[in-house]
Amino acid sequence: MKLATFSRHAALMLFVSLLLNFLSLAALTPQRAHALEPSALIPLNTSMVVNESSYGNATWMVDEHDKVEDPRGNVCVSGDCKPLTQWNPSGHYTGASAYIDLGDTYKLTDVYLYDANNVGYLTVSVGTPGNWVPVGDAVYTNTYNSWQTVKNLAPVFTRYVRITMTSGAPLFNEIVLYGSPPDHTPPGKIEELNVSAATSTSAKLQWTAPGEDGNLRTAASYDIRYSTASITDANWAAATPVAGPPQPAAPGVTQTATVGKLMPNREYFFAIKTLDESGNVSALSEVAHATTNAAGKIVLSPGMVTNESAHGDATLMADEQSLSGDPRGGAGGAPLTQWTPGYAAGTYPAGAYIDLGKDYVLTDFWIYDSNGVDYLTLSTGSPGNWDVRQSVYMNTYRTWRSYVPPTPLQSRYVRTTMEYGGANFGEIVLYGVPATLDTIAPSAVSDLGVVTATTSSIAFAWTAPGDDDNTGIASSYDIRYSTSPITEYNWSSATSLNGVPAPAASGTKQSMTASGLANGTVYYFAMKTTDAAGNVSALSNVLKKGTPTYTCTKTIRESDHQQFFYGTAGTTKSDKMYLDLSPGSVLCIEGNRTYLKLLDINGTAEHPIIITNINGESLIANDNLGYALTVSNSTYFRLTGTGDPEYTYGIRVSSKKSGANAVSIGSLSQQYEIDHLEAFDSGFAGLMLKSDPTCDLSANRGHFVQRNTVVHDTYIHNVEGEGMYIGYTFFNGHEIACKNSVGETVYETVYPHTLEGLRVYDNRTQTTGRDGIQVSSAVSDVEVYNNVIDDYATEDEPGQTSGIQINPGTTGRFYNNLITNGIGKGFEVQGWGNIFIYNNVIVNPSSYGIFSKDARDNAGDPVYADTRGHHFVNNTIIGPTETGIRFDNTALTGNTFDNNIVITPGDEIIGSGTNLTHVNNLTYADIGVLHFVNAAGGDFHLSAASTLAIDQGADVSGLGVDDDFDGGTRPYGSGYDIGAYEYRP
Repeated sequence: MKLATFSRHAALMLFVSLLLNFLSLAALTPQRAHALEPSALIPLNTSMVVNESSYGNATWMVDEHDKVEDPRGNVCVSGDCKPLTQWNPSGHYTGASAYIDLGDTYKLTDVYLYDANNVGYLTVSVGTPGNWVPVGDAVYTNTYNSWQTVKNLAPVFTRYVRITMTSGAPLFNEIVLYGSPPDHTPPGKIEELNVSAATSTSAKLQWTAPGEDGNLRTAASYDIRYSTASITDANWAAATPVAGPPQPAAPGVTQTATVGKLMPNREYFFAIKTLDESGNVSALSEVAHATTNAAGKIVLSPGMVTNESAHGDATLMADEQSLSGDPRGGAGGAPLTQWTPGYAAGTYPAGAYIDLGKDYVLTDFWIYDSNGVDYLTLSTGSPGNWDVRQSVYMNTYRTWRSYVPPTPLQSRYVRTTMEYGGANFGEIVLYGVPATLDTIAPSAVSDLGVVTATTSSIAFAWTAPGDDDNTGIASSYDIRYSTSPITEYNWSSATSLNGVPAPAASGTKQSMTASGLANGTVYYFAMKTTDAAGNVSALSNVLKKGTPTYTCTKTIRESDHQQFFYGTAGTTKSDKMYLDLSPGSVLCIEGNRTYLKLLDINGTAEHPIIITNINGESLIANDNLGYALTVSNSTYFRLTGTGDPEYTYGIRVSSKKSGANAVSIGSLSQQYEIDHLEAFDSGFAGLMLKSDPTCDLSANRGHFVQRNTVVHDTYIHNVEGEGMYIGYTFFNGHEIACKNSVGETVYETVYPHTLEGLRVYDNRTQTTGRDGIQVSSAVSDVEVYNNVIDDYATEDEPGQTSGIQINPGTTGRFYNNLITNGIGKGFEVQGWGNIFIYNNVIVNPSSYGIFSKDARDNAGDPVYADTRGHHFVNNTIIGPTETGIRFDNTALTGNTFDNNIVITPGDEIIGSGTNLTHVNNLTYADIGVLHFVNAAGGDFHLSAASTLAIDQGADVSGLGVDDDFDGGTRPYGSGYDIGAYEYRP
């Protein structure tokens, strides 16, 4: 923040503070004069904010930075330092995250947040996008209109600060950060680096410590590396880092470090770079070099030898070590004895091995050739698991033969194998040094991540760790996958992948592809790394990724800015794209959009067109248009959010403008399915599924029928109108303005189309301004079941206050629905005859549990010839404020209200001379009488003590009621139970 943006008083205070700090620093030694400036308020603005979760306006957490002044110093000169705007993800609190890019690295010391309303937890993290580490304690926002600070925040260097809402609704108005300004001065260069001592496997380095800024103060860390080639800035990354370097000392202090695990008789180069706590890196030090000592002769004895072939005396190959002298040094002797297995059938190949007692780094193998001509094979490894290293052709007679591996070998065992009898030899001499026991495991891979995914494969990549932590090259990977999250506990049950690559040098990016996977399936991948000594790393990060459910025929991408997308062929324009889809095509939506209009998407019954998301969820949302997602003039299609199995609702739609619907499907559309879609924050309905009647009669009754509409597994919440608005409300006719033949406006009574074949199941609506689900004009083959409807009719709009509203013209079966906590009725029934409402649980309606009335206004119309009764059976109705059922439908006959539980202080039934029988119902004011499993917790299953209900109901199988709310068969015992649930022990 520039000084000009402070109030005058705050600016003066800052100036005095800086002046005092300057005077204090001037009094210190020259070394301290270049320290980082004291922690101060870090300037923030809205352009620094990146909203990762896309919900709400995250820039509002820094938009009033000038106003808040100095909360850490409790300075508010203006008298009005209360920020007003807040980042509100609108119901998507858990997981909502955004980060601030400070533009440079600061030493972050304090974080303050102005607590708004609501209560919840949030965390503050630092790091880089995609790689975050929480700092300090989680913040619990419960103080309201006051500043909170992140407690136990240790000063940390970072360019990025992230805020994540983890639970509840932790809303806050503003965030203020304090820290030290960026430090861009690198540490000084180490001018003199020497090797003060060397052994066969180590080198001791010595240097003078530089400072953090040039040669001032103590630096933060060293990066020491070695290589067999001279080190430069160009090849620095390829050099091997030394694990566990010492911490820098004060400038001018002599420091040392020992580099181990080197190979004997090899020239090495060493260099150091110094880092400060801001991440600044010094220039490359002077490069030192040294050659490690040669390996010595290993002491062998006959007792170390095991004869695998059981022929001859294999100990003779190690019985004359003194006589053998030093063949590598040119002073080899002439041993006299030799191992001769003989010439019996099956003797060869003849093997024996030497157990050195511990691992050695082997540099030279020498064999005294005795007599004859043939091959002798040298191997290392372990008994039963040998690696052939060299095949030596023995044909020089009484001379020493050598094998020097290109890279020294580490092994405890050395094996000799005579392929035939002509490979006799007198003695073996080995050179090497004891290997340091390797107990350091490779580091765990931490960046296992997805590269690409298809319907049958997932490609992923990672950064190779080292042999020891992040140094060297490991031996092997074990990569496994499962359809369940992988942990250390279930690692052994996960499936190992074949074709895993060998580890590369530490820091190298590696990748592979898992193939043969099932489409539309979420997989978890993890890996462990093993080194040559058998040390195994900890479990890597666990990668979660789903294979796409479909292969896209065409894709609408975020960069496609057209408004209209046609399924037909045509010439694409600035506002229209023609997709040329054929039956069976898959139309994918990738990324986010503000609106989407689909037209003429026409498949067939055998090959519908799939419309789905790809590569994550697709969000279609806007605040100012009258729509978000519409589909028009389309048949035989499926709109599904199952394109990426990692997301339950892969398509999310919002249209906030007053009166706007999130999803509208109309204009003669039929034969479609909607599933796994989330509709929220709409100005009217979540789903609007109908074609309005028209003056040309094309969408009217007798001209169009909306057939086979299927809606399942959707989540609709926080909408101003109905959750689902299915079918046109005015079945009895409605006047609309039309033009006559001379262009005059006239009003015509039009009749809406009917629906035939409707399935609405496994959906959830929550916080709807009007009815949770409204069905109108659905004249045949209708089923609405297994839906959860909560917090409905919040606007308390007269005539629109039901969990499920069954409007005129509708018939069908409505069962196994959970309806809770609404303003108004659980069910309102205005439909035709022959409606079945059963196995529903209705909790706390603020009116009637069920309300049925005769809504026909033209009794002479032949469509009203259906006078078959309504049947309300085996429902559990808890806490209606009026009564269990009000039945005011006088035109129907044979109506039943049986086997219901009604918990109310009022009546079981109210009706005015209605033709309604009611038997085997249980009506009580005291809920405890029924002995539900846990009524206080919302569990209205019957318990063993529910004897009033168990086996006491009427047999209603004739009405097609043969199961209960849970889907279990009725009856379970000797008779039907009363209420929505059958008791099962």
